[in-house]
Amino acid sequence: MIALVAVLATGAAGQSFTAAHGTADGDLVTIAFVGDVMLSSGVGDAIARNGVHYPWEGARPILARADFVVANLETSVAHGGTAEQKQFTFRAEPHTLEGLAAAGVDLVTLANNHSLDYGAAALLETLEHLARNDVEHVGAGANAGAAYAPRIVSFGDLRIGFIGVSRVYPYAHWQATHRRPGVASGYDYAIPEVLRVVDEARPVVDALFVLVHWGSELADEPRAIDLAFADSLLAHNVTGVIGHHPHVLQGFRYDRDTALVAWSLGNFVFRSFRDETRMTAVLFVDIDGAGRIVGARVEPMYIDDLRPRPARERADDVLRRIRTLSAPFDTSVAADGTLVDPEFERRRLLLEAATRLLRTL
Repeated sequence: MIALVAVLATGAAGQSFTAAHGTADGDLVTIAFVGDVMLSSGVGDAIARNGVHYPWEGARPILARADFVVANLETSVAHGGTAEQKQFTFRAEPHTLEGLAAAGVDLVTLANNHSLDYGAAALLETLEHLARNDVEHVGAGANAGAAYAPRIVSFGDLRIGFIGVSRVYPYAHWQATHRRPGVASGYDYAIPEVLRVVDEARPVVDALFVLVHWGSELADEPRAIDLAFADSLLAHNVTGVIGHHPHVLQGFRYDRDTALVAWSLGNFVFRSFRDETRMTAVLFVDIDGAGRIVGARVEPMYIDDLRPRPARERADDVLRRIRTLSAPFDTSVAADGTLVDPEFERRRLLLEAATRLLRTL
């Protein structure tokens, strides 16, 4: 991967961040999305014993297939700060980001329920450590403008934007405001602001992805309120909605050429004890020069304690789960992990049949 060169610019949503990136082979750009990444707690202990690259050894060759990699960073990364009053608080050592960056992760969302586990001071320190490792971020910042600001990545003439919001966090003071650091809220009362940011960003990018922390932990299906939120985003012409938080894989909604929703990508680098929390995947999305999704596929992965690796003998189980949970959203999953829009396939087959008929006349 070619390292990002970040340039602060003004534009959509008041503050946008534009980064130049290497162009992909041909006319397509491939973005890889993964789920929750934990660098503290048990993962931090394993890194202390085995080195910063240890959690990523099985995933790194898979992520290398993409032009750009996006993850949900489920921890603060700092030396300072004071633990919040909540059940679980996570703070990773700054050097752990070296492994994340070396594995190819280019951008993380911080819009989640752990970014402020050690308060605003640790959040701001997290931003500094990410910058030192050339990892971009969305979803949190020194104020609301920075938290909601899109990151816009250029691949030649193609511009792809990313926005992060959270519909899960423990306290009101975690929400970024004009004067206070925090996360970008995606709760219902904040939806008008989210849509305003989307509407301002959309004209200056060819494709726009919204990364959302939502849902219920360990649930197989999205909540009704999240279905409605996704519909609102799609109505405002976002290219894709990528979800995190439930710690398990959920289904996909794929409308080829128009939109993609991944309800939850589950865990990724995360100590996992249940079989369903160990099932995970890398979502690859192919985008053409016009900013359209022209292909999407999942690479089945399985978490060995805390390290994701190709699923191998469990691949069929992972794909079966995704297939079952995607069916209610009219999305099929082929044997190779390709997401299939049945309506698109029906039109394609009809067109092929009509073409063959015309050739016989």
